[in-house]
Amino acid sequence: MYARVGTPYCINGHGAITASSVEQIVDQVLELPERTRMQILAPVVRRKKGQHKTIFDRIQKDGYVRVRVDGEIYDISEVPELSKSKMHNIEIVVDRLINKDGIRSRLFDSVEAALRLADGYVIIDTMDGNELLFSEHYSCPVCGFTVPELEPRLFSFNAPFGSCPTCDGLGNKLEVDLDLVIPDRSKTLREGALAPWNPISSNYYPAMLEQAMEAFGVDMDTPFEDLSEEEQNLVLYGSGEREFHFHYVNDFGGERNIDLPFEGVVNNINRRYHETNSDFTRNVMRGYMNELPCPTCHGYRLNNQALCVRVGGENGMNIGQVSDLSVADHLELLNHLELSENEKQLLHRLSKKSKTA
Repeated sequence: MYARVGTPYCINGHGAITASSVEQIVDQVLELPERTRMQILAPVVRRKKGQHKTIFDRIQKDGYVRVRVDGEIYDISEVPELSKSKMHNIEIVVDRLINKDGIRSRLFDSVEAALRLADGYVIIDTMDGNELLFSEHYSCPVCGFTVPELEPRLFSFNAPFGSCPTCDGLGNKLEVDLDLVIPDRSKTLREGALAPWNPISSNYYPAMLEQAMEAFGVDMDTPFEDLSEEEQNLVLYGSGEREFHFHYVNDFGGERNIDLPFEGVVNNINRRYHETNSDFTRNVMRGYMNELPCPTCHGYRLNNQALCVRVGGENGMNIGQVSDLSVADHLELLNHLELSENEKQLLHRLSKKSKTA
């Protein structure tokens, strides 16, 4: 139903989303600050597994010399072999421009070429960590929020195109529970306030904590609850790019002598849970986490592009909200939707199927 008669609405409140023409895309790009450096990219592969050798051969045959693969720019002749089992993104670098007077015609041609290469999609990479994704299908002309073609797989949490990227379509997300990490906030760091880092078989983390706190000026003998908010955040979430010198010798004589940022206990738990190859370590880290409703999809398991599509106008429900209804309430909703004649006929057929099911 949503793939057939749904209408996407901008998640930033800019109303219904319609397809963008080349002219509209160019107009919005030219509104970027003067002298903005940008790359015009054609996303020819989006989250698909495989090595994509034929894609690269075609790109080279078409005369393009650079591609961006999984976020990295390569000369087309120097792209590394891709893993068959991993999903990849491949974008052709169609052009590189600086926003200034006189580029409209070249920008128009480049955007048009990218849309043709990527079946109606183009990425404007401003080369400062920000990107604008446009589509000839559905793209908000105000903020650039883009929705792919409305098709059934967009509304399935089992498909990469539809699943929430935060929880991978599970609806819940394991989060570190601070009450489990610091069960007694009256304890000091030296007294073992951080439960995951209390020494069991190794003093590695206690040593790291002490050396980091000394470097960053945090008192190990102050109760955790009395540390300043900045100091608590440092302990929990790390020092960012600030580094300290860490020296440690284990029981077998192995030595680590390095300058590095302080990771923080919360980041450490997340990393060790998700990246370890040890079931034991993963189970231990799991003990400091709890399963909570996903903060992005709120338990609906779908991404923003799917949840922004509504039936029955801007005040209609998205597919997640409708899924919370009983069958009777669902049928009642269908009877009161404001729809065009074609949409009414389609939903009438769907309604009859539901009643006879």
